Formats: sequence, C-alpha cells, structure tokens
Amino acid sequence: MGKIRFGKYGIVFYSSFGVPRKNSGFAYGPIVFILPEYIDDRGLLEHELVHTRQFWNPLKWFKGKLWWEVEAFKEQAKWYSDDRSHAYARLIATNYNLDVSVGKVEELLKS
Repeated sequence: MGKIRFGKYGIVFYSSFGVPRKNSGFAYGPIVFILPEYIDDRGLLEHELVHTRQFWNPLKWFKGKLWWEVEAFKEQAKWYSDDRSHAYARLIATNYNLDVSVGKVEELLKS
C-alpha cells in the first residue's frame, strides 16, 4: 500500500485499491482512497475530505447525492486557477445516476 495520511475526519490511503473504475478517488465514510498518481492533487484530496465531513454530520445524510457532490466539487474547484465548473457539472450529471441536467448542475456549482 502507498502513502497514508491521518486527518481530523478520516484516513487517506494513496492506493489503487478501493478506487472504483473511472474515479480518481473515493470516500467510504471516514476512509478515503486516492490513486497514487494524484498524491499532489490538493483539490482532489479536499474533495474527498468533504465527503468524510459529510459522513460525520448526520444533518447532511438526507441532503442527497447531488448536494453532496456539488459541495465536494465546489471545494475542489477552490484549489485550481482555472474554471472547471462545466467539466464538474458534466461529471455530476452523467456519472452519478442523477436525473439532472448539466446546466442545472453548473448553476448549483456557481451559486
């Protein structure tokens, strides 16, 4: 197994184990797996850490997958100098089995 980081809300493993195909990282409650090639991608790390905080906050459990992902991608976007909102909107609208348009997700990301 690769590098491990311990944080306030969970533990992060840099490993291909635990990361579903088509993903760069994945949070299982307080446990995060990120592909080793993304070890320096602070935005991805912060995205997954949002999910660990969501896990520990029962008030957020019922907000739903769309809300969870919008919150995580908004945090991730803060770590890059370019605007990735359209790419993130496309990812959320097409990869999470949600009945939502790219345009609607883009609006949520920019709100």
